[in-house]
Amino acid sequence: MQLQKDVMKRSQPQYFSDHFKIDKSKLKELGVFDPILNFDTKLFVEPLLLKKSSSEIIRNAANTFDQFFIDLLILIKISNQQDDKPWQQAQRYRELYLDAIIAKE
Repeated sequence: MQLQKDVMKRSQPQYFSDHFKIDKSKLKELGVFDPILNFDTKLFVEPLLLKKSSSEIIRNAANTFDQFFIDLLILIKISNQQDDKPWQQAQRYRELYLDAIIAKE
């Protein structure tokens, strides 16, 4: 009986919002993806594996990936309040990144 319950539990999707008790509508309002945590997906990139790829293109992408987050975090760190210049630049940087992803779809 316990095995059957475990199998059923794994077959039910566990959303990020449910696990961390976050309002789904708030995530949607913020444009935040609500992933399913207990099912494997090829949607996510494992950053630590990029540099180990057999593809030169992917290995080179690791540096771009790392630099994006380094630059973004520096801007956020030097920001003193929401909507100051570094914050606005970080927001533009993020939007450019998201626009590039959407354009590739």
